[in-house]
Amino acid sequence: MSRSSLERWWAAIRSRLGLSLKPQRFKRIWAEVGEDWIYLFLLFLASLGLIIFLWVALGRASVNRVFLV
Repeated sequence: MSRSSLERWWAAIRSRLGLSLKPQRFKRIWAEVGEDWIYLFLLFLASLGLIIFLWVALGRASVNRVFLV
């Protein structure tokens, strides 16, 4: 696929799905917030997910121990 046909294909998908990507708005938000804060937020989400995963996994392990004994 050439670049122009790829762009047309993506434009057709966006119009069918009703997506309106606003790269200028995203660039403005990125510039206002800054890269560091976005990376810190992503790190926070990852650590929160890890904590919840461990909480559930350890909780199930303790429940299994109670039922096995």
